[in-house]
Amino acid sequence: MAEYIKKSIAIAIISNSADLYPFEKNQAIHRIEVSPAADVVQVVRGRWIPEHHKDKVSQTEYHSYIWYHCSECGRRLIGCRNPQEAPYCHCGAKMDLMEDV
Repeated sequence: MAEYIKKSIAIAIISNSADLYPFEKNQAIHRIEVSPAADVVQVVRGRWIPEHHKDKVSQTEYHSYIWYHCSECGRRLIGCRNPQEAPYCHCGAKMDLMEDV
């Protein structure tokens, strides 16, 4: 997994370094400034939270089922019986299955 750092932070670290000669600092700062920036976004993580339901089908029979909803936006997972089939919610959150408690 790649890690990213802001250019301003990298430049501040180099500028405050006592281990480099001024020429080396200027050259390193210049290379950072001319390097293309990565287009990154912080990952929003959510969970599929189970909702247990029970419908009465007849006088003696019940139909039990589970729906899942997103912990970030509350949207229900529709069209998938297994939440592992939907690694992302429509809101963009990367989903994990919440353990039954």
